[in-house]
Amino acid sequence: MKLRIKKTNFLFFLLFLFTSSSFGQIKFERGYFIDNDNTKTECLIKNNDWKNNPAEFQYKLSENDDSKTGDVKGVKEFGIFGYSKYVRFNTEIDRSSEEVNNLTYIKDPIWSKEQLFLKILIGGKASLYSYVDGNLQRFFYSTNDSFAKQLIYKQYLQGDDEIATNFKFRQQLWVDVKCSTTKKTIIESIDYRQKELEKYFKNYNECLGDTVVVPYTKKSRNLFNLKISPGINYSSLTVKGSSFKNSSTVFSNTYNFRIGLEAEYILPINMNKWGIMIEPTYQTFHSESKTDFEHWTVNYNYFELPIGVRYYFFLNKNLKIFLNAFYIPYFGLNSHSTIDINNSPYLIIKSQEDLAIGGGIEYKRISAEIRYYTSQEILSGYFSWSSDYRKLSFIIGFKLFNTKQK
Repeated sequence: MKLRIKKTNFLFFLLFLFTSSSFGQIKFERGYFIDNDNTKTECLIKNNDWKNNPAEFQYKLSENDDSKTGDVKGVKEFGIFGYSKYVRFNTEIDRSSEEVNNLTYIKDPIWSKEQLFLKILIGGKASLYSYVDGNLQRFFYSTNDSFAKQLIYKQYLQGDDEIATNFKFRQQLWVDVKCSTTKKTIIESIDYRQKELEKYFKNYNECLGDTVVVPYTKKSRNLFNLKISPGINYSSLTVKGSSFKNSSTVFSNTYNFRIGLEAEYILPINMNKWGIMIEPTYQTFHSESKTDFEHWTVNYNYFELPIGVRYYFFLNKNLKIFLNAFYIPYFGLNSHSTIDINNSPYLIIKSQEDLAIGGGIEYKRISAEIRYYTSQEILSGYFSWSSDYRKLSFIIGFKLFNTKQK
């Protein structure tokens, strides 16, 4: 069996992997929207688990209805019951960059007036909202259903390019969101972070005797998985010499052992369907080839450190399908690996980087995967020799433990 996986095919696979999130794994869930005429319509809204605040959303009036679009111009408010709620505001936002290389000497915000859907985090006499667009995150607040204003936090340069911070949001809280028991030391210690601001607004509303409204349910999610991943490689190797007669040989395809330890971090976006992995792996390849005058043997023992991305398709609570893509850098971790002729070491193996794609199925703690590798050069230290090493892996995974974020 010849293993022929081209790097162009790998790129096509990556394209599919990164666009697959647009296909049928996102559900339409019960929700509502309120239009400009203050008409409330209960419907099914496509839950994209937005990382960035949306400017529009897809909805259906019934399961069998065609999908329609609601946008920030025609909708004042929309939400998915028990999950998220967005409210439209015409407000001012500071989009100043927080990247160190793009900081300026301007301390104050640079305002632009925009119409935005703000995600409500805490509701009550004082409400807290968030807005995310890529690396930009801003928090807004309103009191007694008033106009939403941005809580001001900005980094800027001063003096000899030193980084300073405008913490005006603390002053805003002290003036507008303070009850009789609020201590100034508490406000002075608050950071511009969602958890700390949520806690402050919750305490403020409770201090006023108001009912705190949290429009979403915080659900636990897998945060980190650690898995042992033993398996079998089905490998082939062809060696060619450029300057010697009859110097090419094809080694017999063989099954060899591999074992890895996979660490996976689940990204908090797109309904927890994306993961980033690193998998230190020990692998072997032992084979031989015989000609009329020579007996070739290869003993290839090596460590890899694949770095990859994974996308999940959830079938039900316990069962899911996944796709992988890996980049495998070369670290020079071949352990006494040689190609021998007539029992004498002849070529020392030195491999190059590699790519891999794969897919499998996971049920609770057990997973099964097939992984394909692109052609790899393992004689990169020689000018007059070349090689074509390929493999197909069958991997069984067992999850040792996982941590959850609540």
